[in-house]
This record gives sequence, structure tokens and C-alpha cells, in this order.
Amino acid sequence: MTAGTPPAWSGQIPAQAAGSDVQYYITATDTAVPANTGTSATWTFSVVDLTLAPTSLTASDGLLDQVNLAWTAPAWAVAMFGEPAPEPRFEDFLPLHQSKDAAFAAFQTAHAAWLAQGAERSFLNYNIYRDGGLIGTSATVSYVDYVPTTDVYTYHVTALFNGGESNASNTDTGFKTLRPTSGGPDVFGYSWINSVDDAGPDYEWIDISGTGTLIAAPTDDGFTGPYTLGFTMPYYGANQTAVFVASNGFLTFGTGNGTLTNTNLPYAATPNSVIAPFWDDMAPHYVGSTIHYLSDVANGRFIVQWHVPPYDAASPYTFLDYQVVLYANGDIKVNYSNLIETDVSEATLGIENSTGTVGLAANYNGAGSRLADGVTTFFVAPLGDWVGPAIAHTPLTNTEDATNPYTVNADITDADNQVASATLYYQVNGGGYQSVAMSAGTPPLYTAQIPAQAGGSDVMYYIVAVDNSVNSNTTTSPTWSFSVVDYTLAPTGLAASDGGYGDVLLTWTAPAWAVAFSSPEPRVEDFLPLFGSKSEAVAAFQTAHAAWLAQGAQRSFLTYNVYRDGGLIGTSAVTTYTDLPPVENQVYTYHVTAQFDAGESAASNTDTGFFVSRPTSGGPDAAGYTWMNSDDPSGNVTYSWTDISAIGDSLDIQGDDDVVAVTLPFAFPFYGTNYTTANVCTNGWLNFGASATTYSNTALPTAGLPDAIVAVFWDDMYVPTAAPTGAVYQYDDVANNRVIFQWNNVHPLSSSADRFTFQAVLKVDGTIDIYYQVVTETQDADATVGIENADASVGLQVNFDDVGGRIGDLLALRIKPLIPCGIPCNANVTIASGNANLSWDAVDGAASYKIFAASYGYGPFSQIGTSATTSYTDLGAQAAGPKFYQIVAVCE
Repeated sequence: MTAGTPPAWSGQIPAQAAGSDVQYYITATDTAVPANTGTSATWTFSVVDLTLAPTSLTASDGLLDQVNLAWTAPAWAVAMFGEPAPEPRFEDFLPLHQSKDAAFAAFQTAHAAWLAQGAERSFLNYNIYRDGGLIGTSATVSYVDYVPTTDVYTYHVTALFNGGESNASNTDTGFKTLRPTSGGPDVFGYSWINSVDDAGPDYEWIDISGTGTLIAAPTDDGFTGPYTLGFTMPYYGANQTAVFVASNGFLTFGTGNGTLTNTNLPYAATPNSVIAPFWDDMAPHYVGSTIHYLSDVANGRFIVQWHVPPYDAASPYTFLDYQVVLYANGDIKVNYSNLIETDVSEATLGIENSTGTVGLAANYNGAGSRLADGVTTFFVAPLGDWVGPAIAHTPLTNTEDATNPYTVNADITDADNQVASATLYYQVNGGGYQSVAMSAGTPPLYTAQIPAQAGGSDVMYYIVAVDNSVNSNTTTSPTWSFSVVDYTLAPTGLAASDGGYGDVLLTWTAPAWAVAFSSPEPRVEDFLPLFGSKSEAVAAFQTAHAAWLAQGAQRSFLTYNVYRDGGLIGTSAVTTYTDLPPVENQVYTYHVTAQFDAGESAASNTDTGFFVSRPTSGGPDAAGYTWMNSDDPSGNVTYSWTDISAIGDSLDIQGDDDVVAVTLPFAFPFYGTNYTTANVCTNGWLNFGASATTYSNTALPTAGLPDAIVAVFWDDMYVPTAAPTGAVYQYDDVANNRVIFQWNNVHPLSSSADRFTFQAVLKVDGTIDIYYQVVTETQDADATVGIENADASVGLQVNFDDVGGRIGDLLALRIKPLIPCGIPCNANVTIASGNANLSWDAVDGAASYKIFAASYGYGPFSQIGTSATTSYTDLGAQAAGPKFYQIVAVCE
């Protein structure tokens, strides 16, 4: 290097070819002894070839409205920037920050390597050429060209610098496909044209946000309506007077629908009968969304307008504004005021008939008519007659006539043309349909006959009418039905239950005529208890039995007659009956008939049945315990509820299978042992001795815990902790020598809806009173009520799985030990007329006497009766052979 004016030194690097990358550094040595040498950092620069062009240009072919261009940056861009071209720009950071200083700091961080080179970039942008002419510029390596026609175009690109323009890239060709501006007709005759077409309609936005009716609180994926159009609009051959509005940008006739996923049209699945201006997943529940409708009868149009964002729109929402206009002549217009380009590719614009078999899609998921701000699409209704004849008919009613044909009359008219033909189709008992040409009478009457059918036949029929238009429009009526009733047919399959508690249940099958006849006749009276007024009941009746009423049938069926042992005992409108025979265990014979205005049917088959009364008392067990409930005719047990939920102590048991040990206020005698503590379980029982939480109820006695049990209502119970809460309470009623345990608002684990409240009262003399305030009787089939001693050798079962004494609301049950009195003396037996007459002396304090008998003097003795007096007669005793008797006095 050559020294210049101190401290300057200079040297030269020879010229290098364009595109070269040069690295260099400097060493310097001083004059000291010894000499010191320093070495600089290494620096780099490039000899840039500005003539190097972009490469690999490609142009897309056949896209709607556009040609997409893409290319690769030239080699100089990689060497010159050390990062993807184009040159990074400080201006790109300004919109992202509050100040220029913050934007520049972010720019320096993002492009530290680029700034470290200290390079002065001269790149400005890429120039894009179509057919040799400059059409635009791009700072990136892509460009979208919206070309005017569908011709094929040739493209190239260059790079522009402060110092000039690079060579041209390779060339490529591309073309676009223009969006259609019209379409159709579909097979029904609908076509469409938009405002982009030279022959299309002018764009017209009819803002009804201030004049229309706001649809209140539209729901996501929901619909509202129907809304009355105010006129009759023909649509795919049907006259429409009302429309449903879907929140997801479409309308339907006939049935509402809120489906979010748009489909191409036509599409057989629901929704059908669709008009879709912009069917996409919308968010009508977002704040600021509105949907309005306006019936503009004066101008023969009905307008629905959406102002809603797409469902996935980010806050603040970007709203879409579009509307559909229905005209009285069947035409339809769709207007777009504000759309989002990204949503256009996910929507459907089109119409469809009621079965999803005919339709016309103007755009589906971006393919088709232009969807953009300021565009109108016009669906043009077909000219000519597209509607079939109208058929009015009063349906035939059920008949007993199996001899004469059945005349079908119908009024058939066509608004635009004459009726070309009318045909009656009928089938009998599900067979194939047969056709009969209908004859024209005095206009508009048409008549045909169905041949006479045998009694018991079911006939279905419908009418097809065709007009004489060039389209041969066809109308098919609903299907009607009637029966040729054979009133002699009897009910069948009669079955009478045997051995049920308290009653005999009868069931049978309606005769064949009843199935066709919709027996029994529906009655508006059945609806009256369910509604506040007769008009409401009638309206509900009409809705529930619309098909029946449409037949216009006058049923003559009245009721079923129920006979026991040949005598009429009652009637039933349905195929079941519950009989309460007078005598327990006596076998009765039943049959049923059907009663009509015209007479009574033959008798059904017969069946026999008997009933068993529920016991109202029982025992004693081997230890002398007995039970009696408040159903007992003696009246010795009465219901008396003492609510302790406000005065008792809440025991610390909750939820499922929980138990707690409690102290009793006195020593409670139970099967010969006095207990001062008890275990109280959530599962509806308490016991003495070993604790348990057993939830699966068993018969009593049964070995296994819990032993020494008082099963109040033993089932898998749950004491709820969430509202409405339950609890188990204890109240020491010392003044009355008793302690009360109350299960309050508990429920079976399997059914939180069934709430039970019941209590057990332990008395100082060993008596146990149980009171059921609220129980669900269907749960009896899973419960045990009764007692058992400590080693499970003796027990007294009141009810197990619904076998035994009744368990129900407001029922009392008393379980008590045998309290012996003195021994009856001077017992005497006399025989008269084959009966054994017993007598004895009264015992002080005795409330009653139990009479036991045995075939041998050493037993075993079994109780054969009770007596409130000092005498008893054993009927027929002499015929049974020798008998030995014991009399036991019982004290209360």
C-alpha cells in the first residue's frame, strides 16, 4: 500500500468479473524494535451484474378472472442482499409501531445482517410485461394479472434499479376463464343473469334496515318464521305464501332449516325448497348483527336483508351485507352491498325445488357468477304454465257397505289451461294399485268408482290430474283411506292376570277393523284437562288428529264391554281394564266385546283370573314380633307424622353409602338385647352392633351384614348435597319415650327425580313405628322393609321387592314385640256341629288373645286366629282329626 497524506494509505484490488464476491483485509507493521504487526478485520463486497435477470417465470392458465405470475429472484439478489429479494424497506415497519423511532428499532433488529454490510442497494422493484407492454410492478416475486378477456397472453419480468433495468426473464403464456354472467335454464325453466352482463339488470340496493321488521335474537344455525309474503308467489310449480329465514344466509318454503354447511344445488338432502343468496356459516348472535324483512305488497315484493359477519370472523367483526328480493310473479333478485373476498369461495348462490331434484346454482364455493360488492343476480321465473291442476276432494269415510261400489267425486280445476285427464288409483289391503279413469261431469266435477270390497278391507286411494299445457303439468293428490268395517269381528287375545295384589288386569287386542278404524275414536274431551280454555284444547286436538279429521269420518265405535262370569261389569275406551273382584282367591271368567252405535260385536276368547289381597298385618316371627299397617281394618295403627327437619339434629351422612354411629337416649330392647347405640345409614336402614353400608337389599332374615337391622326403606339411596339438598335427622323425644330418625328428601341412586321422605320411631318398650310421607311406589320393587336379629336367625319381613304389605304415601307401619300378659286359665273346648268352641278366663291388661293349634300335644303350634274376647270357634275342627290348642294373652 502507498502512503499518502498522513495517516492515509492506499492500495488497489484488480478489476473483477461481474458477479464476483471479493473478501479483503489489511496488515500494518511499525518501525519499533522488535517490529509490531497488526491485522484488520475481513471485509467483503460483490461486483454486481445488474444485467442478471429474474428466472423461472410461470403463468397460470384457466383461472376465473385472473392469471397468477411467479418467478425466482436473480443470483445478484442473493449475493447482494444475503436474504430473499427484494431490498428490505424501513417503510414496511411504520404501520406496526407507534413512532418512527420504534419502527426503525424493529427494522434494525429484523435486518441486522443486511445493515451490517453497509450496502447501498439500488434495487427498486420488478417490472411485469404482458405481450411486451408494461402492465405493473411488484416488490415481491409474484403478481396477479386481472386480464380483460379470455385470450392467451405472453409475460416476462425484469428487475429495475436506480442504475437501470436488468435483462428480461424467460417468457411464459397464460389465460383466464371469464366468470359466467348468465346461466340456465334448469329443467323447470328457471335461468339467471347478473348485472355484469350487458343484458343484465341494473344493480339496486333496497336498504330496509330502517323500514323492515327486525328479526329478534336470531340464533346460530337457526331459523325463524314463517313470515307471510303478503301475496302468492309461484315457485317450482307450487304457490307459496310464507317463508322461513335461516341465519346462515338462505330462505326455505314449507319447513324451516338452519343448516350451516352449504352445498351445491340441487341437493336431495335437506334443506329443500331453498333460495340461497349467500349460504355460508354466519354468526347472527355476534354483537351488531341484524336480519330484517319487509313485505312490500304495494310493489309486489318481499325483501330479506342480512347484516352479519362470518362465523369465524375476528373481532372487530367485518360484516357482510346482502339481500334477496322475492317478487309476486316468481322472479328473484339477490343484491350484494358488502362482501369479503375470502368468504366468497365458501358460499352458495342458487335456488332449488321442494324435493332437491331440480335447481340452479349460480355460484358454488367461488365457481360461477361474480359475488362482489355492487353486483345483482337475477333469477328469472319461467314463462308459461308450470303449475298442475288443483284437486279438491272430500275423503270417503269408513263404511259397512260390502255390496255397492264407492263413488269418488273431486273438483279438478286448472288456472291456465283445461284439464286433460284425471285418474283414480286405489289399492286394497296393501296390494298393488289399480287405476280407473275419472269421468268429467258438470265442471269442475270428475267422478270414478272403487268396486265393492269385502268386510274388513282397508282401501287407500289417490287422484292424478294432468293439464293440457305444453308442459303437461301433473298434480298428485294426498293418499286417502277408508275401511269396510265388519262389526261382527271381535276383540282377540284376551288375557287375565292371576294372583295380582288387589285386582285382575285384563288386556286384549283390538279387532282388525279397529286397526284400520283408528279405534277408539279420538276425543276432544281428552284434551280439556291439559289446557286453560276449550279453544286451546280444540286446537291441540286438531293438530294431534289432523289425519283423522282429514278423512271426515264419523266413527260409530263407542267402547269395549267387559264381562265377568257372563255379567257386564264395566267398559273401556282402550284395550285394557282393571277389575276389582269381590272375593280374594276366587277364580273368575272374563270376556270382552266391542260396542257400536249399530250394535255389539261377537265375544272375544275367555280367560280366567283371580287376585290376592295385600296383607295388612303379619307375624309373629320366632321371637314374637308382629307387624300391622294403617290399611288394616282394625284401625289399631294410624298415620301420625312428626316433622323433625327443623327440630332434630342433622346427622353427618351425605351422598352414597354413608353411615354414622349415634347414641340413643335410652336402652332400646331389640330381640332380647338392650342397645344404647345405633348405626344409621343413607341406604334407608339402621342397625345395632357391627356397622355396615350395604346398599343391595335382601330378604329378611338373610346371613351377612347388616345384622340386628331395622329396614325402614332399604334400597340403594342417596342423600343429595346439591339443591334440592337432602339430610338424615335424629330427634331424642325423651318426653314421649321415643327417638325419631328421619330420611328427608333422599332419592334412589338411580333416579334423582324420585324424592323420598320417611321416618322410623323407636319407642322405649321396643315398638317400632315407621311413617312414609313421600315415596315412589314404583321403587317398592327394589326395597326391603322389616327387621332381623343379631345373628340373622330370626326376622320379620313386611315387604321384599314389592311382595308383602303395601308401601305408599301417608302410610303407617307398626312393628312390635309380643308383650305377654298373664296366662289364660280355665280353658275349655266343646264340640258342636263339627266345630270346636273354645273359651277361657279373661286376663287383666290383655288387649287380645292369639289362638294356636297343633296335631300333637308337643307341637309344633301354629297361630290359627285372634280374638278380642274370651272365646273362639275353630270351624270344621272335628273333621281335621285330633287338635291341641294354646291361648296366649297379648298386652298393648
